[in-house]
Amino acid sequence: MGFDFPGYTLRPAAPEDRQYFVECMAEGLLASVDDLEFEHAGTWMPASASFMEGYLEGGFMGNELFILEGGGERAGMLWLEKTSEQFTCEDTGYVLGIHVGRGHRGKGLARAMISYAEEWAKERGCMHLNINCGTANAPAMSLYESAGYGKRSVTFRKDLYP
Repeated sequence: MGFDFPGYTLRPAAPEDRQYFVECMAEGLLASVDDLEFEHAGTWMPASASFMEGYLEGGFMGNELFILEGGGERAGMLWLEKTSEQFTCEDTGYVLGIHVGRGHRGKGLARAMISYAEEWAKERGCMHLNINCGTANAPAMSLYESAGYGKRSVTFRKDLYP
């Protein structure tokens, strides 16, 4: 299994990539929330960043982080996990995070990373690959649907303190 995209490599993350990882995940989270959540990101983003770092360091259920490099710089990241499927308990792969840097978008890199994630999951005996996406992130939703992903479940939410 390898990442096949001319001029780019996907390598396992190193400790010095942690801050970059948090920045990528923060950008993805902000693109996935509604306007009110975005406005109040300062109240929840530090806790989210701390959780992500702890989750990554804990090595829960076989998660792995990869850094995309191209043009002599970090160009994105892919965070994967093998876990049990929510409803059937089958082994499943999960894309915990995927990010392509602004200067590298529109080239097909996200689709190539999704293909890599699918192979990663197959090699680990997973029956499926799941990706979550906030409804505010229309470009990501379009990408996932065009890559053959369908909606499996819906999260309902009610604000208790309007």
